[in-house]
Amino acid sequence: MLLWLHILFVILLLTFLYIDLRKRGGSKFATIMIRILYILFILDGAILLPTAMGRHPRLSFVKVGASLCMIGFLEFLIARRAKNTLTKPIVIICIILLLILIGLGLLTAGFRPWIHL
Repeated sequence: MLLWLHILFVILLLTFLYIDLRKRGGSKFATIMIRILYILFILDGAILLPTAMGRHPRLSFVKVGASLCMIGFLEFLIARRAKNTLTKPIVIICIILLLILIGLGLLTAGFRPWIHL
């Protein structure tokens, strides 16, 4: 059940990030929601971590580190957008890193809830 919640948080994060980056000057509401989702990700990830540690201990540590770095990079992205210095390559790098992190999360979970390995 918590895995579905984590997946829902990913979808919400991508949605609010899209809204925030598309609007000139950003959206205060979307920025606040993104930051609330950071907190929810950390709490939900802490609950899911013992299960992931049982499956892939080293990969779990990599996922935790990558997730915290991604939060920092998203904050960097939001700050650049607020200063109107956001460039297309930075956004593309963010998208690639998010896709890698999503893949890493699915790998850590054993591709659950869709495939049970």
